[in-house]
Amino acid sequence: MFREDVLEIISAAVKGLRQAWRHLFVADLLFKLLTIVVLVPLVVGLLNVLLWVTERGTLTDIDVVFFLLTPVGAVGVFLVLAVWLGITAVEQATLLTLLVAGEDGKGSVLAATRWAFRNSASIVNLMCRLVGSVVAVSTPGFVGAGLVAWCLLGKHDINFYLTEKPPEFLFVVGVGMVLVAGLTGVLLRLVSGWFLAVPLLMFEGVSPRDALLGSWKRLAGSHWVVLAVLGSWIATVLLVTGVSTACLIHGAGLVVPLASHTLPGTIFAVGLTTLFWAGMNLVIQLFATVVFALLLYSTWQKYDGVVASSQRALFVCMTGRQHQFQRNVWLILFAVCVCVGAAVLIGSSVATNISFDNSIDIIGHRGAGGIAPENTLAAIEKAIHAGAQWVEIDVQETIDGEVVVIHDSDLMKVAGVDLKVWEATRDQITAVDIGSSFNPRFHNARVPTLQEVLSICKGRMGIIIELKSYGHGQMLEQRVIDLVEAAGSEREVQCMSLSAEVVARLKELRPDWPAGLLLSLAVGDVKNIKADFLAVNARFATRQMVERAHDGGKLLYAWTCNDPVSVSSLVGRGVDGVITDFPGMARKVLEQRAELSLVQRLCVELAETLEVQPRIVQQ
Repeated sequence: MFREDVLEIISAAVKGLRQAWRHLFVADLLFKLLTIVVLVPLVVGLLNVLLWVTERGTLTDIDVVFFLLTPVGAVGVFLVLAVWLGITAVEQATLLTLLVAGEDGKGSVLAATRWAFRNSASIVNLMCRLVGSVVAVSTPGFVGAGLVAWCLLGKHDINFYLTEKPPEFLFVVGVGMVLVAGLTGVLLRLVSGWFLAVPLLMFEGVSPRDALLGSWKRLAGSHWVVLAVLGSWIATVLLVTGVSTACLIHGAGLVVPLASHTLPGTIFAVGLTTLFWAGMNLVIQLFATVVFALLLYSTWQKYDGVVASSQRALFVCMTGRQHQFQRNVWLILFAVCVCVGAAVLIGSSVATNISFDNSIDIIGHRGAGGIAPENTLAAIEKAIHAGAQWVEIDVQETIDGEVVVIHDSDLMKVAGVDLKVWEATRDQITAVDIGSSFNPRFHNARVPTLQEVLSICKGRMGIIIELKSYGHGQMLEQRVIDLVEAAGSEREVQCMSLSAEVVARLKELRPDWPAGLLLSLAVGDVKNIKADFLAVNARFATRQMVERAHDGGKLLYAWTCNDPVSVSSLVGRGVDGVITDFPGMARKVLEQRAELSLVQRLCVELAETLEVQPRIVQQ
């Protein structure tokens, strides 16, 4: 019986798709446009509120995270999600209305949309009840997971747990997986019980509260059927997405290199591939939404879904003829011309924005942290020999006021020693072997002092000093300044921090020193950031962000770039420097990139996305 019910629902949905796909796709497309039109201004408005609250012209990722934890930020996020969910619910109601009206061969997209919006207040009420129930059920699980993590993982730096994965970390992960599995089971049970709530509300004239209760009652004993139907929908969407993406990537990987013999051919291939990718994703989204509505409608009909007479009477207004979707040769030709033009424009845009300037700085991340223990003199020597112009290091203060070079708040990750930097003296810190855990041949490696690093780099390479801010600083900015000036390295040093306050204090103390802000993303105008340079997460270092930074008179460095393709791609975006654990590899990339033609650089730009093999090898 279970199998027959599932097949009956799916068969009815397939039949409905063949009959009404034109109307359904048009309606879904209209709602996707509506979502963009409504949500984009709403999100922009929320970000402007954030800018107004902070009284700054620009926000970094840390600002955004902390804002989201405030009541105003939480309300803003809830508002955006509520609007998105409301539009999605009204969209489903419109699709269901088209299916109901289609039984009589009547109805139009606009009429169905008007009917759905007429019931939007009740639909939003229903969605609020659903969200509230899900939040009420989920909150205890999240709170419990947070308490377990706080109790067991609060002793050491998070990097230690992520790198070493001690038993307590694995225990917390296990607890988290159990909680996620349990919560997933509960939520699936709720969703399967409430699956028919929207059609009950729309077509049987019940209240939002009664719709939830009625759906649960009507599906009693049939929850597994609903879950099987939903599972089939998810599996189908994933299969279609996976196959389509694989075919497009494979085709692009063949077409782009073949077209790379001529510049016009490459421009066309790149643009056409991008256009096809966007079109494919849109079609898949339309398909997924429409099929979900059909499965919902078929399930409602299977379990005694009948339009109430009072509701049926209101459908009389929707008597317009079905739109005739006739094939028109001239329309098809016009669409082809538009696609070809768009392909050329997109490809040209990609080509003209690729920078030919290879004069960027290579910055060794914590020395050459990929081939020697991070932040050690050995790693710094490796970076110097690899030809890096700068080395990036992290500094903190010990309890006796010494400035030492180490990233984490303790020595657990680098040495397995439970010793907080701010609770230890310089001698205690520097006595620990931090090299053997990386490789036994580095058993002599120790945590160096900033004075030692300044000495070894003097006249050989520049130093970018990141001032760590773990909330235990004494007078770190002043001590760094004193050490740099004592070494006579003012012209060889740049300072940066994840904390905007630390950067501001540095600029107050030494206005002429280059100081930068470390971040992942920025909201607003980066020109307003009070820093001389930005160190940005590579995935957010877009060409637009680079241009905005340069327009504001700031340099932009990207971190952490550890493969040849990403290094070459970031050079093409115009960054001023790449921070990498493998400076020798980055140097090789620059040398080989200088020999590539524009066409070959286009292939490298698309290598990550289209799996085109670049002509650059890892050192």
